[in-house]
Amino acid sequence: MRHPALALGIVNRLVTSLILALGGLDPAALTADPRQIAAIRFGMFIVASLGVLGAGVVLSTPLAGTILLVLGALGWIVCALVLHHGPDFVMLTPPGLLIVAAVLARGSSPPVC
Repeated sequence: MRHPALALGIVNRLVTSLILALGGLDPAALTADPRQIAAIRFGMFIVASLGVLGAGVVLSTPLAGTILLVLGALGWIVCALVLHHGPDFVMLTPPGLLIVAAVLARGSSPPVC
């Protein structure tokens, strides 16, 4: 079950890259200094990269990969809420993919005693 988690992490990174590139989550609407907006954009790219990082880590240590996938999903939800997005595809699709990948990854790991 590790390979489907890897595939979903990669698909999530493609989806989040398209969302960020096409302006689905754009911090430019915020009334802030341009340097702060650049820092927010950088943070969003880091959050988007947590999915593919977690998917890669799943292959060696599924529990650590699961934690990274869940952190990526929570980070994306926080970014969407901070930028005042409602429950639309921009907010729901990437965390949904990451949660499914985390469930698959956790199912492939041995139980923790």
